Amino acid sequence: MLRLLLVGFGVLALSACQVGFNSRASGPFFFEQVHVGGKVVLHQPLTIPSQQVRAFVQGGQPVSIQQVYKQEANCQFETRQLAQGVMEIKPDEFMITKVVRTEELFSSLQRPLLVASMGGDGAADLFEFKTRLSVTSKKNPDVRYFTCSHMEHLSTGGDHLRYQQFLQAVGNIVTLAN
Repeated sequence: MLRLLLVGFGVLALSACQVGFNSRASGPFFFEQVHVGGKVVLHQPLTIPSQQVRAFVQGGQPVSIQQVYKQEANCQFETRQLAQGVMEIKPDEFMITKVVRTEELFSSLQRPLLVASMGGDGAADLFEFKTRLSVTSKKNPDVRYFTCSHMEHLSTGGDHLRYQQFLQAVGNIVTLAN
């Protein structure tokens, strides 16, 4: 009986660790590494397709809007105007003039069947966590924002990007400087 009780407590303890574990929960947040007056440094040209305003980076490489998997860390440069033809953002240092963090509800499912799978009240809320930097540059005057984001469920510890996630998203394409 004692052995069965110990095994039961062991299983309960391990399952509690599994539910509470969030591998992304360590290290500083991305937004803690940026500040007004700091710089976003673009090390290679990025292309904005015709009739669009954004150039995306994910997994350390440039990607099209169709290739962006929004639940994973991704970053984008955004221009003031719709590109009439293919537009190139040149390598440059962009001065940060404003930092804004937002959390936006993407979807909310209230289903009784999710209670067992999520271990909660059945809510499956998916949020998009964004850090938007207003930027300015003389070499690329049309670029106005550099935004990094991802989506996570609050039930799994969703939060803003950690700095390590930012680095995985941008690879060697973008760095931050003081």
